Amino acid sequence: MFLKLMYMLFSLFKCSKEEIRINIAITIDLDRDCPMPVQGVKHAVSDILIPDFNGETDAVFDCTVQGLKRTLELLKDFGIKATFFIEARTLLFLREHNGELVKPLLKNEIGCHGMNHEDLTGEITGVRIDYNQQFKIVEEATQTIKSILKVEPKGFRAPYLKANTSTIKALTKLGYLYDSSNMLKTIEPPFPYRINDGQINIIEVPIPVYPRNSGKMTLYTWALFEKQRNVDEYKKIINAYKKNDKGGLLQISFHPWHLAYLIKEKRVLKEEEIEENVNDLKKVFTQLNENCNKIFTISEYLNEIEI
Repeated sequence: MFLKLMYMLFSLFKCSKEEIRINIAITIDLDRDCPMPVQGVKHAVSDILIPDFNGETDAVFDCTVQGLKRTLELLKDFGIKATFFIEARTLLFLREHNGELVKPLLKNEIGCHGMNHEDLTGEITGVRIDYNQQFKIVEEATQTIKSILKVEPKGFRAPYLKANTSTIKALTKLGYLYDSSNMLKTIEPPFPYRINDGQINIIEVPIPVYPRNSGKMTLYTWALFEKQRNVDEYKKIINAYKKNDKGGLLQISFHPWHLAYLIKEKRVLKEEEIEENVNDLKKVFTQLNENCNKIFTISEYLNEIEI
């Protein structure tokens, strides 16, 4: 604790008034182990179960539990509050089997990530979900989160980042403050904006995608944990956003299960491999702290700006 306090004080003193600081939110999608779409199935199936999926067992949570433990430890060590977008079914599992992980979530902002990781638009699964069905899904998820955590979520992130007009209309009717499902190609941290059109009135908080000569790069750590990109590439993109900053919000996002699961090989990671992923995430967090950036939850940031 003493060393952590000294580190934080040192960081404060070494930050000059002239130094450029950017606004950052750590956003975490808390869901079952590697949720993947299956044609003709409305909700996700854990990737490791798909080869033998028979329409019954559709979710495991071992990697989610391992990853969430490490995630909560990291947030505590760095003194960071994150925004958790929670799949309600995962929260139900945690309450029943890993209750010690539920209360620490409340030190962060609580958002919603669907009830059962549904493809709300039907674009991936081919299962159409109309407005009334979407409303019921999000309503059930919202009530589940509220009943367990005693907090009403005000932010939403759609599973697979797939939302449509019906989704936003349902969120508006349910009293959500903001959605964060839209990816926006931009060279500067994007500003949230309001969608106000008839039955829709909500703030959209975009997830930035940085355009590159070789394509594009998000600050989701998907590619980092799949060993397709390294920490230095993430640092370069963060620094590029910093140079172009005008006061918007940069989101750095990940899934706890991905600390413990490798998609390209469809396998659970060994302990030493998990630690390697945790250490990579530590390096990203360390850069954020060292560069004197301001780290918010999404709601905290929205409270500081006018839209």
